[in-house]
Formats: sequence, C-alpha cells, structure tokens
Amino acid sequence: IATCTMENYLMQEMTSDILLAIVLSVGFGLTALYVSIARRHRKTWKIGVVLLLACAVITFAYSMRGLSTDLTAKVFWYKISLVGFVLSTNSFYSLALQYTRSESGLRPRTLLLMSVFPLLTAVLILTNELHGWMWNPASTSLIVKVMLFPSIREARIWYWIFIAYSFFIMGLGCFTLIRWLSQSRGFYSRQVLRVVVAAILALLGAALDIFLVALLFYAASF
Repeated sequence: IATCTMENYLMQEMTSDILLAIVLSVGFGLTALYVSIARRHRKTWKIGVVLLLACAVITFAYSMRGLSTDLTAKVFWYKISLVGFVLSTNSFYSLALQYTRSESGLRPRTLLLMSVFPLLTAVLILTNELHGWMWNPASTSLIVKVMLFPSIREARIWYWIFIAYSFFIMGLGCFTLIRWLSQSRGFYSRQVLRVVVAAILALLGAALDIFLVALLFYAASF
C-alpha cells in the first residue's frame, strides 16, 4: 500500500517537473552558448561551458524520461541523466580549481586524473545490466518509472561510491571557493558567493531526494 501511495504521488508531480526540466534545460543551453561567445577571453570559459552543458543534459534527460512511453527509452534517458550528474560534479570542482588558480590553470595531468572516476562510473551506469554494480538490474523498471533513485535494497556498492564521491567533490569545490572568497573582494566575489550558495542548495536538495527515497522505499518493502 505504501509503495502504491508513493507511486501515485510521484505521478502527480511528474507533469510540472517535466515542464520545469524543459525550461531549465533550455536555460542552461542558452547560457552555455552565451558563455562560449561572450566569455571566451576568460580562462575558465571552457570548463564553465562543460558544467552548463552537463546541467542541460541532466534536465533534458529527466524531461525525456518522463515523456517517453517505452521502457527502453526511459531506461536510456535515466542513465543519461546520471551520466550528466557525474560530469556536473567533476566539472564544478574543476571550475573551482581553475577559478581560484586562473593565472596558472590546471595541468593536463591533473585533468586526466580527475577524469578517470567519472569515465569509469559513466561506463558502469550505461552497462549496469551486465554486472549490476550500480543497482539491482531486476529492479531497473521500478527505479526508472517510480523511484528515480535506488533504495537501500536495490543500490549496489558502486552506486554508494558514486554518491559519496559526488558529494565529496562538490563539497571540496565549495570549500575551495569559500577559502578564495575569504581572501578576495569585489564584483567577482559576489558572483562566486552566489555560485557557492546555489551549489550548497543543490547538494541539500540532492541529499534529501536520494536518501529520503532510499529510506522510504526500503521501509515500504517490509
């Protein structure tokens, strides 16, 4: 009964969520276009565009998953949204490092090392049915259609590693920017402060979604 109640609630919220996701996707895409044209003189513009495009991928994939009627399509877009999330967290940390070290930038070796975990995780997400390291493949339909996030029962080891890494790398990016803010003043300081506040709110929202769903569906299974 509890599972059915949760399913009905999520279905009622889906229409407004899809509309909001489409609007956000367009906004992120247009902002990325603006940055690539008007901010090319800044050394951080490339990683900024990557971050904006990753956010656009997340929101676009979320809307397409909701609009799709075929299970295969829903699973595909669900995985793409997770891949976008992987890219966004790493991009945010890279942006924080480049912004606070704008004169020297990041070394290619550092960028290469930082790309290993996201690439590995993206591959595991896209091929989960073969190994089940992210979530129980038998529960894919339930996760994609109803839960959106695996519960404690369905989640597997790499999913929790992925979640822990994502929150850690985002938190580290916020810490890097806050430390830079404590030593800086001026217009760009206010911009960075808004970015940090937005990132913290995004972390809190993601934590509520991920862990609340994980616990609720785990409790409902008993």
